[in-house]
Amino acid sequence: MKKLFLLVVSVTSFVASQAQFDYGVKGGFNISNIGGADVDDNKARILFHVGMYGEANLAEGFRIRPEIMYSAQGATFEAPGDDVKYNLGYISIPVLAKYNFSSGFGLQTGPQFAFLTSAKRKVDGDKDNIKDNLKGFDFGWVFGAAYQPSGSPFGVDARFNLGLSRLDEDGDSKWFNRVFQIGVFYQLGTTN
Repeated sequence: MKKLFLLVVSVTSFVASQAQFDYGVKGGFNISNIGGADVDDNKARILFHVGMYGEANLAEGFRIRPEIMYSAQGATFEAPGDDVKYNLGYISIPVLAKYNFSSGFGLQTGPQFAFLTSAKRKVDGDKDNIKDNLKGFDFGWVFGAAYQPSGSPFGVDARFNLGLSRLDEDGDSKWFNRVFQIGVFYQLGTTN
């Protein structure tokens, strides 16, 4: 997995050096949940993401869009007497292939590499650190759409992050991240 990540970063860097490159900031809401075969009585949580992006124009309409962002994720599980809340923090690096139509609308998909920065569980008002119980790396796949009017630095996007790596370190449960993101982005500039 580390070799794949390094390969994607290397190819993205090479492509960016050869093409027009837009860059900017982004942020928005996460509708985050934990899914899987043995997940019951869980509810999504409304959290957030914030970061920056670059976008290399490779050919007419086709772009590569690497991003780096902080993403707050987790879920709430209903338990007798009190809910159990999971708060997970990740540094996420999606590398998306994007096709822009002339209307300003675009479709995007690609891998996401996420590194766990924090993990807490809250039960009956008590918080405990569960970072050592979870995998430090999460691999997923992103599917989404974006809209940026021609000539405008502002745009919006919506995407679904499908976690493909099991969350727990021991491998006993089959829990996976499931995150729907709605956000805005602002293009700060362009390089040639």
